[in-house]
Amino acid sequence: MAYFLCKNPEEIKGKTVIELGSGTGFLGCISAGLGASCMVLTDLPGVCPQLETAARSNCRGIDIRVRSLPWGDANIARSLCETEFKGGWPDVVLCTDCIYREGAPALLLATFDALVGPETVALVAADGHRPEVIADFHDKLAAQGRLRLEPVPATQLHHYVRSDSLVVFRLRRAASPPSSRVAAAVGAEEP
Repeated sequence: MAYFLCKNPEEIKGKTVIELGSGTGFLGCISAGLGASCMVLTDLPGVCPQLETAARSNCRGIDIRVRSLPWGDANIARSLCETEFKGGWPDVVLCTDCIYREGAPALLLATFDALVGPETVALVAADGHRPEVIADFHDKLAAQGRLRLEPVPATQLHHYVRSDSLVVFRLRRAASPPSSRVAAAVGAEEP
């Protein structure tokens, strides 16, 4: 994902960004260095102190915030949007190698649903070392119907990391279907 962002800095530059499961903060520091206007790193509460230390040490002079965000808690996710993005949504949600264990897909999708607004793009990368978990993510995403998946072509990835097991995709808010009342009104106007 870092290579993809470095080759496509317009995905990040001048945008508000939140990263899920930041771990060491590497991708967040890269994103901030590429010009993100606001960079929020998130992870579990027990990881955040080390994440804060790493961000402070490795990203000097760059405004990076570290916040706790347990996946699946839409209330905490929306609260973060209130405090970090002035009640709106981030422009970009980053999520790299987080679809790795059973149970994660439902939790991540609930978090994506709370963070991905009408103009938000989520950039997600997953290594297929657990193909059944990635398949579960895709199944739950399709059943949810509120987010749509757009694959990132493998040609946009560094040749070193291209493989059949690595998937990179964008998630966007799906267009809302018209209400039945609006659809009926539109249908009634047709000859």
